[in-house]
Amino acid sequence: MPKIDLMIVGAQKAGTTALKEFLGEHPDIQTHHQIEFDYFVSPQKYQSFDKCYNNCFNDKNKFSIAKNASLYHNESAIKNLYNHNPSCKIVFIIREPVSRAISSYNMAKFNGWYNGDPSDFSDVIKSGKQDNSVYRVFLNLGLYDLHFKALSKYFDNHNIYVYLYDDLKDNPQFVCSDIFKKIGVDSKFLPSVQKKYNVTKKQKSKWLSLIILRLKGQNNFMKKFLKFVLPYRYFVFFADKLISLNKSDDNAVDFPNEIKQLIQEYYIQSLTAFEKNTGIFLDKWKC
Repeated sequence: MPKIDLMIVGAQKAGTTALKEFLGEHPDIQTHHQIEFDYFVSPQKYQSFDKCYNNCFNDKNKFSIAKNASLYHNESAIKNLYNHNPSCKIVFIIREPVSRAISSYNMAKFNGWYNGDPSDFSDVIKSGKQDNSVYRVFLNLGLYDLHFKALSKYFDNHNIYVYLYDDLKDNPQFVCSDIFKKIGVDSKFLPSVQKKYNVTKKQKSKWLSLIILRLKGQNNFMKKFLKFVLPYRYFVFFADKLISLNKSDDNAVDFPNEIKQLIQEYYIQSLTAFEKNTGIFLDKWKC
C-alpha cells in the first residue's frame, strides 16, 4: 500500500502551503494539487486511503509529501497518521504566535468564518475561558508546546523537523535543501521560490465569501457536480481561482498595540516550555 512519507502538519499561517509547493518541485518528490490533504483529519474521508491517494498522487515510486495545517492541533488526526505510517517524517513550522494569530484572524474574516473584532482576544485572555471560538480557532493554535508534546507522543523526536517561519521566509531554499538532505533526495536541487502562496488579504465582497463558504460544504450539490465532471486537479485550480477573485489589493488589518502586547504575554509560558522541550530558543518572540 502506498504511504505518505513526509507530512507538513502546521502551524496554520506559517508558510506550509508555500513549503509544500517548493518541495514538490523536486523531480523525486510528488505532492497534491489541493491546498490541504484532508484524509487524516476528516472522518468522512478517513475510510479508503487508496481512493484519497489516487485522487492526489500519480507515481508510487516517488517520495510522497502531504500537507494539512490543522493536523498538529488535532490529536486524533495525529494518531491516524501514526497508524498509517509510524515512520512518517513530520515538518512542524512555527511562527511568532502574535502575528500568527492576527493572520489567522484575518483569514477567518476573509472566508466568512468569524465576524468578531480584535477586542474579543483581550476579553478571552482576561477571562481565562477556553470554551469559546477565539480560544479554539485562534489562541490555542499558537500554544506550540502542547502541540509538540502531542506530536512527540506518537512520533520519535528525530523524525519531527521543526523550522521557524522567519527562516522559511528569509531563506526558503536553505530550508528545502535541509529537508531534501534529511529525507535522502538530491539536496543540491534548488526549487523556484519566487511565487507567494495563500497570502491573506481583505475580501472584496462579504457575500462572495459566504457563497464560497457554502460551496466548500461537503454536501453542496454544485461542489459534488463539479468534482464529478472535472478532473480533480482542474476542480482544485478553479476553486483556487474563485477564492483569488475575492481578494482585494488591500493588506489585512492589524491589531492595536495594547491587544498585541496582551497576546504576547499570553504566550510567554508556552514559548518557554517549547524551548525546554526542543532546545530551540525563542527569546526574540517574548519581548
